[in-house]
Amino acid sequence: NEWSSRLWASDSLDRGMEHILDAAMELVSADMGNVQLRDGPVLRFAAQRGFGPDFVHFFSEVFETDDSGCGRAWRSRRTVVIPDIETDEACAPYRAIARSAGYAALVSMPLLSRTGDVMGVVTVQFKQAHEPPEPDLRRMELYVRQGSDFLQRQQLEEQLREGDRRKNEFLALLAHELRNPLAAISSGLQVLTLAHADAGARTRTVGILNRQLGHLVRLVDDLLDVSRISRGKIELRKESVDITTVLQRAVETTRSLLESAGHRLELDLPSTPITVEADSVRLTQVFANLLNNAAKYTPRGGTVTVSTERSPGQVAVTVADNGIGIEPDKVASVFEMFTQIDHALDMAQGGLGIGLSLVRALVALHGGTVEAFSEGSGKGSRFVVKLPAMD
Repeated sequence: NEWSSRLWASDSLDRGMEHILDAAMELVSADMGNVQLRDGPVLRFAAQRGFGPDFVHFFSEVFETDDSGCGRAWRSRRTVVIPDIETDEACAPYRAIARSAGYAALVSMPLLSRTGDVMGVVTVQFKQAHEPPEPDLRRMELYVRQGSDFLQRQQLEEQLREGDRRKNEFLALLAHELRNPLAAISSGLQVLTLAHADAGARTRTVGILNRQLGHLVRLVDDLLDVSRISRGKIELRKESVDITTVLQRAVETTRSLLESAGHRLELDLPSTPITVEADSVRLTQVFANLLNNAAKYTPRGGTVTVSTERSPGQVAVTVADNGIGIEPDKVASVFEMFTQIDHALDMAQGGLGIGLSLVRALVALHGGTVEAFSEGSGKGSRFVVKLPAMD
């Protein structure tokens, strides 16, 4: 029909949401309405018709536990009809805003994905107490189902675009990271071929070549590890190991980087052994990556702390720093592939920005979890790894 054609011809998510709302209102002869899309733990407005700023502010964030019509539709994953807000006991907290906005009845329908997840809620309101006829509700439900398909397609396309953007950024960063050591190696080889180069110059050049070759090897190793994990090809050689031993090895691996940056390292290790079943090489890699990350994003002369906490059946290891911190909107994405905390700083100090992605994958293979915490820019970061501990 005409509404379906308009919906699928929409050139943006916003335009599609407006078409969904307009069609829903027409199908049940509603006076006003709104579409709210899920943003993590809340619903937020994507489109609305007939409401002022007070209403929009009041319902700017709706939680699944709320007893508003949209909250109930989210919680139940079913259509919610409230014929009269004045007689609906659960609507008591919302009567004042409903009167102010000028509606007395509503219908809320969830936008469900094909797997049953709630992506949003469509709500239409009526100025008078009213319950739409069943045929009208069925037509609205059929259209909202089409709206769900449209929304899911839009979200998938956006994920593909975002993934493609991150991949392009990653490839540009990879080219930059490879160019630098290759340029240094090329220059060094030219020095070694000069007949008049003295022994001191040759020795210094060999040192440069070794360092740059080591940098290239680390880049390739990281790339190979990511590839193996994504294909499920990494095999862990698990054994009973003391977490203190693992942490000491990680510290030794990164000590030169920490010292060259003038950082102070504070260790708070357990006084008694805490045994975990793990691949000691891979677990050492986890904490070495976290220490490298702390060293990289902490200005010279900072402090990096490693501490442990034992609880029944679990050990938590925290790697903290007083560095540049992480913006609140980026904390959740720091473990994602092709994501860097700060592109300019990462490019200046080296690295592909995939170390944290490796950390998350390797910790998961050990049956553990890792979380990032930061109070914001300039306030440092904390990474907490939780692993099953053996009794």
